[in-house]
Amino acid sequence: MDDKALFIAYINSGHRWRVWIYSYGEIIEKLEAFETKSEAELAAGQWKKEFKHEEPYSPLDYIRDSYPDSLLADGFDGAVLGVAGGCDSGRVVYSIQKMLDILFDESDMPYDEAMEFLEFNTISAYVGEFTPIYLDDV
Repeated sequence: MDDKALFIAYINSGHRWRVWIYSYGEIIEKLEAFETKSEAELAAGQWKKEFKHEEPYSPLDYIRDSYPDSLLADGFDGAVLGVAGGCDSGRVVYSIQKMLDILFDESDMPYDEAMEFLEFNTISAYVGEFTPIYLDDV
């Protein structure tokens, strides 16, 4: 999780200031009550410094934790768009264009060769109920 996912609320509850820190709509931390708003801001700043030193929680960590049965395509972490819902719930969704970009960057394959490689080795491979979904960007 990065700074952009954080929202810090300073709440004046009459005679004390409280700090609530949210991430993606959920409260992840409540800091003690403070006499002044500047004390609350200082405490929130300190919390953020400590938070930044923690190992970041990536979208792939979220997928692994929330959808432990999901399958990932090796080498294409940067092409993950999300996780499907509905009848395909739990299947990881990849962008074919981003997968091609990864192949271009890492192997200098020409487009036709990269597409053939993807179609044969990845896109057409069925590995069970949680086989990833490959989305053709339009």
